[in-house]
Amino acid sequence: MQFLNALSLHAVSHFRIPELVPLDGEISYAELSAKTGVGLVALRQLLRQATTNRIFQESSKNHISHTSTSRLLVENKKLAALIGYFTDTLKLAAAHECDALERWPNSLSPRETGYSIGVGNGGQASFYEELQKDVKQKDRFSNAMEVWATGDAYKIETLVEEYDWGRLGSGMVVDVSGLSSITGNSCAIRPYGQPPVNLSCFWE
Repeated sequence: MQFLNALSLHAVSHFRIPELVPLDGEISYAELSAKTGVGLVALRQLLRQATTNRIFQESSKNHISHTSTSRLLVENKKLAALIGYFTDTLKLAAAHECDALERWPNSLSPRETGYSIGVGNGGQASFYEELQKDVKQKDRFSNAMEVWATGDAYKIETLVEEYDWGRLGSGMVVDVSGLSSITGNSCAIRPYGQPPVNLSCFWE
């Protein structure tokens, strides 16, 4: 069942369906099929699966409309980026991870991963190298990581405020979180009276 949830959410994100559904109205499956290029039967099955998780609702026969959950994917672009990153990029990497483990059983190279196999460039480029080639993907990743960092379990404030940075002395902190280095920038901006952090931001 969890796989089916992920599948329907991937389709919703990949075909940008939330943007095609009127915020204050409804749309037929047939019209959505024409706009997305997805077959009517398959599209209806995927969206009906999505409705079991309160993503859209069948407001009338063969028509769907937004719920408060699906509206978020239109109104909160960074949340939509996170969903796209999870269901597209991470799904692709996970689907080929066992292939990577068989091909490179002892590798620690960032280029020898399920993701590199998934994008058809196995062993030749890391995730971040591939990301550099696509501005839209890079922006999506940056937005997704920003949302991730605002969750209660991963709040940057906890790291900034609770860790004893003074014990590092003149030691260097290397941020490998990627792209806009939200975490590194937050750690570098220390409250008045606290020692500065010697920070270097790095990603492959």
